[in-house]
Amino acid sequence: MSDFVLSFHRLQADRMHSTVWTLVAAIAVLVAWVCWAMFVRVSLYEVSSEARVELDGATYPVESPFLGRIVTSNLRVGQAVQRGDLLLEIDAMPQQLQLHEAQVQVQGLEPQLARLHSQIEAEISTRGEEGHAARLSAAEALERVREAETSAHFADQDLGRVRKLYSQQMVSAHDLDKAESDAGRFRAAVAALQTAVSRIPQEQMAHDREREVRIARLL
Repeated sequence: MSDFVLSFHRLQADRMHSTVWTLVAAIAVLVAWVCWAMFVRVSLYEVSSEARVELDGATYPVESPFLGRIVTSNLRVGQAVQRGDLLLEIDAMPQQLQLHEAQVQVQGLEPQLARLHSQIEAEISTRGEEGHAARLSAAEALERVREAETSAHFADQDLGRVRKLYSQQMVSAHDLDKAESDAGRFRAAVAALQTAVSRIPQEQMAHDREREVRIARLL
């Protein structure tokens, strides 16, 4: 009797395990079906007697940097184009008129530019000539200064000799006055020539600045 009961209980346990596994499989199938229904895309096919097929991104906008009237069009439906192909031709008459006007203005400016260039070259040439003349004048002035200094030196020596003779009462006061006047005149001449020499480079620098201003205005 006990073997029968034991066998019966085992049969009931096997039936319970089979039921549990069947229930788990059914739940798994249900979950998979719900996920498929929520996330899987299904293609929809419809039949219609009137329809139009459009391709997204099949057209590309073509922009021109110029505005104008289109005079020639080489566009055809379904045409395959390559880079550099002439598709549209815009009326270039306004741009050509502007170009012609600009060319006329440039041609009118060419004589003025030529005159300005000539003036600039003349100013530059004159500046070089003035600089050369100023250097020559400075050299001549320095030579005159040296000659005047030599004469002034002899006059000072002569004045010293006359003063010595005057102290010995060998010459008159008139001779002394004349010697002092000659020495003073030579010293004044030396001072004037030295002033003239120092003024030459300053005047030349002023002339150069004025000429540079005139050249800058011509540019």
